[in-house]
Amino acid sequence: MREKFHASLEGNIRTLAFGLPRLGPNREYKRLLEAYWQGSLPREEFLQALEDLEGLRMATYREHVDLYPAGELSLYDPMLDLAVALGVYPVEPFDLEGYYALARGKGALPLRKWFGTNYHYLVPRLPEKPRYTPRRGFFPYPVGQKTPGSAEGLPTLLGPYTLLRLAQNPPERVEDHLEALVEAYAELLEPFAGTLFLLQEPALGLDGVERDLPHLLKAYAALAKRVPLVLLSYYLPPASEVVRSLANLPLRGLGVFPVGEALPKLPPGMALVLGVVEGQGVWRTHLLALGGILPLLEGQEVWLAPKAPLFHLPWRVDEPLPKALEGRLAFAVERLQELSLLKELLTDGQGPAGHLEAATSPSRAYQAARAWPSGTRAP
Repeated sequence: MREKFHASLEGNIRTLAFGLPRLGPNREYKRLLEAYWQGSLPREEFLQALEDLEGLRMATYREHVDLYPAGELSLYDPMLDLAVALGVYPVEPFDLEGYYALARGKGALPLRKWFGTNYHYLVPRLPEKPRYTPRRGFFPYPVGQKTPGSAEGLPTLLGPYTLLRLAQNPPERVEDHLEALVEAYAELLEPFAGTLFLLQEPALGLDGVERDLPHLLKAYAALAKRVPLVLLSYYLPPASEVVRSLANLPLRGLGVFPVGEALPKLPPGMALVLGVVEGQGVWRTHLLALGGILPLLEGQEVWLAPKAPLFHLPWRVDEPLPKALEGRLAFAVERLQELSLLKELLTDGQGPAGHLEAATSPSRAYQAARAWPSGTRAP
């Protein structure tokens, strides 16, 4: 099987990961934030410590995968960051007090579960009239950032459709806001011309997207003229009609769920971002079990990725483990390692012997987890 993979995909494989937990290996983020709120950690020390944590995250990505985002280390919540960056709330860059007033206390925005996961996001309220005043200082938020196009990661942002669908007051007609949002996004993207840009749109898997699709296609086409755009959708697989339409856009990459024969054939120059390892589940991936899907990709450029952001997982598996769990768990760092190993298997047919054995012989716990209902615990 490895030889077959090697023959069909050599030279077309890269790895992309996103959502590495901002909590850090030992929950440093939580302790820093609480210390700053309590007044025991000065502002400059707080920001420097966050930048150090971002540096660790970037180094961890860089060690294992080819492509990864920069600017993920939000000061509190990415949806709040987006609302502030678009001028929905009049918070000036570096105004930490104004920013955190929206996250805690009497003036805090309501919380809601993020696509049914255990993560809760702050729910912004859209302006009554579709007017947005972008503030570049908040995009990406100036923590751990390098110059545009640097080797330290790719700029990323949640997309306009996710904002519209998940707001407190979703508009009845998304087109009323999309035009104004595209103008605001275009201004935010201006410093990144020529740089791969990751636009994350998990809302593309929600019901009702087909109704909004003509307006979304127009919006994404306009943004793709500004930057080489990589459109990522996760959690819920978009409808086949949506995937086919998105595949006709001038995108640099398109991320969709792998669903058997429904994998799209993308035009030359557009990479298929393929979710192959879990972003929420904790059982190790049986890499060679992917053989039923990957041979369908002959001739395509493929970026191997997680199926969801990795922030739902702990940082890494700590040793020692109970004997029953040894070699069976995979958290965020192990997911990066799995992506790297899968690329090795596909491009040269080789991998570290111990990991290769695990990949070809999945544990009984993993096999049980594959058949276990989502949201419950495997035996």
